[in-house]
Amino acid sequence: MRDRILPLGVRRPIQITRDNFDFSQEPLTEEDLAGEFNYSTVYDYETKRALAMILLAQMNLAVVLTDVLSLIYPIKTLDYSTLMEMPTLMQDCRDGLHNWNSNLEETSALFGSSHDSVSLFHGLTQIYYQYVSPHLDQRGFY
Repeated sequence: MRDRILPLGVRRPIQITRDNFDFSQEPLTEEDLAGEFNYSTVYDYETKRALAMILLAQMNLAVVLTDVLSLIYPIKTLDYSTLMEMPTLMQDCRDGLHNWNSNLEETSALFGSSHDSVSLFHGLTQIYYQYVSPHLDQRGFY
């Protein structure tokens, strides 16, 4: 996740690309983390569950950002065929971001009135999305 969030702020290419990592692997799920929900001296069960859901949302955003950041800050010079595919690639990125945001909104309804840390991490995750979404408009990159 760090490889996706850091480039947002420093405007540099990502290090882990689709060429050197298989993003089609099964992602973590809430069930994978459920065993940790009861083991905390700081948070109650529902807060740990909400934080886990935010972590999963951040991981899903990192996957979407793989393609977005590869377009915004390419690692290598873009060739002619990639440039010709750019409108389609940008639309795919927009669709991915929109779908991710819709899923986050659905998940957010489950948080209820949780601990302040849930609001903090949820807000931070939305900031990541809000930062990158304007970079893809109908005319191209800003």
